[in-house]
Amino acid sequence: MFDDPEHYFLEGSQSVAEWNALHPEGQGSIYLGESARVNGELQTLYHISMFHQLQCLNHLRLYGNDQPARTGYCVNYLLQAFMCFADTTLEEGGVGAKRADGRVTALANNTHICRDWNQLYDFVAENRKGWTDEQIELEAELSRGTLLAGFIR
Repeated sequence: MFDDPEHYFLEGSQSVAEWNALHPEGQGSIYLGESARVNGELQTLYHISMFHQLQCLNHLRLYGNDQPARTGYCVNYLLQAFMCFADTTLEEGGVGAKRADGRVTALANNTHICRDWNQLYDFVAENRKGWTDEQIELEAELSRGTLLAGFIR
């Protein structure tokens, strides 16, 4: 998937569709438990880290440093993710090779063991089936940034 030069470009209509397809409905948010409310209070909305990381990566792809506060947040968030999930795969020959056409690509024969991210997509979709209208609206407000508008400046 990731060494495929035909997908996940930085720009263009195909790249927009492919990057958007990485985000499930609800942006990877879930509620825990059976009920929308516990003791009269709306439950906390949680976001699965992988989807948050993809949102930050997509932000960097789209905006670079045009939105410095959000970009700085995303760089630090992704740094934390990389450090926390330290991939110890040995990469033969360094970090990349320059091809005849000028592209720099990852070297072959480096096998990374990935978790099954399809399980996350399935879990998020199943969880969303049980959401109430109130939970859906709360998630939509959070995604639009209307509830956290002053959080990141």
